[in-house]
Amino acid sequence: MYYFDNASTTQVYSKCEEIFKIYCFEKYFNPSALYRYSTDVKNKVEECRKVIANSIKANADEIIFTSSGSESDNLALFGSKKQKGSRIISSKAEHSAVYNSVLELKNRGYEVVFAETNSDGSVNEESLYGLINDNTSLISIMHVNNQTGAINNISEISKKAKRINNNLIFHSDGVQAFGKVPFRLDNSNVDLYSASGHKIHAPKGVGFLYARKGVKLAPLIYGGGQERGYRSSTENVPSIISFAYAVEEINRKSSDENKNKIKGIA
Repeated sequence: MYYFDNASTTQVYSKCEEIFKIYCFEKYFNPSALYRYSTDVKNKVEECRKVIANSIKANADEIIFTSSGSESDNLALFGSKKQKGSRIISSKAEHSAVYNSVLELKNRGYEVVFAETNSDGSVNEESLYGLINDNTSLISIMHVNNQTGAINNISEISKKAKRINNNLIFHSDGVQAFGKVPFRLDNSNVDLYSASGHKIHAPKGVGFLYARKGVKLAPLIYGGGQERGYRSSTENVPSIISFAYAVEEINRKSSDENKNKIKGIA
């Protein structure tokens, strides 16, 4: 079988089967418990957090593990602190996890406006900047369009948006970009960034939200206080470790190697 839709989902790395066997049948301990075996697993999860953070030049305590890119988007959009009635800006080319969430925010009393898009699906920057005003609390613009592959320069867009209103929060859905498009968040004004494991050969059911230090978030899921209280739920240890492995594997390969593989000459 020839498969041409890695933008939709990817085959899991074979190494992940070994990881699942170890952390489902041998080291299956709850990382939130206090006994030694659980502490060892907890430390492994924190190592994985550092691996993922380093891949985008972030701090480990800025990474919140979630179940998916959609959950990460929802935590960013609904959990970020916004004044009721303030303006939220997005584009009509956004993934449904963002677009439908923004529409729900409109139902909840926020002023929602959409920037125009270019013919390739990228956001029209002139239109976007023209919508920013003093009442703008949040902007959500995807990094790579999931339908067309158009790339938005979120580093520059976030910087220019903050020059107009430095108080706004800038979110980007990076699900189609993470692990494929080289970027770093330490030289941008992106406050919140979503990613998912199954796009880069990790299992389905794991993702993360990058939340810059100082950005205030309210949890969507309450419970035992995992993920520093931002996302209560017993950690999905096998998938988190597999996610970090996939990140290391992708970073190990050169961009030229990946390009040649896509062209069919590697």
